[in-house]
This record gives sequence, C-alpha cells and structure tokens, in this order.
Amino acid sequence: MSNETSTMTQQIVIYKGINCEVIYNYGNGNYEIVFGEQILLVSDSDIQIIN
Repeated sequence: MSNETSTMTQQIVIYKGINCEVIYNYGNGNYEIVFGEQILLVSDSDIQIIN
C-alpha cells in the first residue's frame, strides 16, 4: 500500500487543433498527452492549455 496521494483532475489541452487529455505533467513545461491512439511527449510551447 502506498502513502502517496493523487488527485484525479482532467486537464485538456489543444494540440494541432485537437482537444487532448493530459495524462502527466512533468512540472518543467513538458506534458504527456493522449493524441488519438498515441501518447506523446510535448512541451508547453506546442500546446494551448484550456483548463
């Protein structure tokens, strides 16, 4: 059993004109997003954060 806590917040960003879900925020300007059937590593300069 882990002592870590996590929050389930869904962050949506726009990447190449498509809404994508953030699955991990590295905290250094890099994000893992779901883009179609792929998981991509993108930087904050590649995306538009909408929530």
